[in-house]
Amino acid sequence: MNGYFSYKRGARTYLLAYHRPCVCTQVEGEHEWSDVCDRFPPVVAEIDGEEVEALSVERLMADRDTSPIVARGRLSPAKEYAYLVAKKKWDTDKRREKLSDLKPIF
Repeated sequence: MNGYFSYKRGARTYLLAYHRPCVCTQVEGEHEWSDVCDRFPPVVAEIDGEEVEALSVERLMADRDTSPIVARGRLSPAKEYAYLVAKKKWDTDKRREKLSDLKPIF
């Protein structure tokens, strides 16, 4: 089952992607694989934007704590996933800053 999911374990949420991107001669530009594509690329599996073995994501997708990412507004599920991964990375980077390491504000 291809798609984009969130997996919750305790207080932490992981973002999962299990998809088959394709650039073929049947459809212009980069797109998700479909039956009209003339190429059959391998599945890409990601956790929080980092590529992992497909089996890792397949196991998490089978868990009851996994739910599909629902796109809001005009975003596709793939773009919503990319947005959530970027937001999570930004939040993590900002959290790493220690106030004691910052210059005083005068």
